[in-house]
Amino acid sequence: MKFSKIIATMAGLLVAGSAMATDYTGLLTVTVNGASTQQETTITLNEENGLYFFSLNNFILKDEESALPVGNIALDSLTATEAYGYKCVSVDRKVVIEPGNDSTYSTSDWLGPLLGEVPLQLSTQFNDKAMSVSIVINMQETLGQNINVAFIGTPETTDEPTTGLKGDVNGDGLVNAGDISEIVSIMTE
Repeated sequence: MKFSKIIATMAGLLVAGSAMATDYTGLLTVTVNGASTQQETTITLNEENGLYFFSLNNFILKDEESALPVGNIALDSLTATEAYGYKCVSVDRKVVIEPGNDSTYSTSDWLGPLLGEVPLQLSTQFNDKAMSVSIVINMQETLGQNINVAFIGTPETTDEPTTGLKGDVNGDGLVNAGDISEIVSIMTE
């Protein structure tokens, strides 16, 4: 009898201390000094013991003609507040952008590690159906640039619309403002 209670207690502790990881895939819009580009990407949000770990891996600044590999943006030990059916994380800190792991580029190609600590502001709202992210990297003093990143995505575990287009939340075959409206609707249910 005592042995079964010990097993049950240990199982309960394992479940309570377990981690949750969700990959959100969608459209990433990057604006540098007013010029914008868009690309599909995945952002991972891990939760462990009430703390969140955010990662945007292989962040690359792209335009029609070129690509500038920046690196992996990771933030750890984030706390979330709850409001209107979703969780909110907001942080303003300096981070070191690590080299990415995309085999298209060599380790020395990644710009992020060369920048040292960069000032980064992150704001994200998420639930099990959608995530929106805003990142501001103010590099005005060192590079003469303000980098604004916006992301809207859905979890990869969610059934995708029949169009198969990542980020097409409303299933109309396009990734556009209609998807943003649908995400706002989902998050305020």
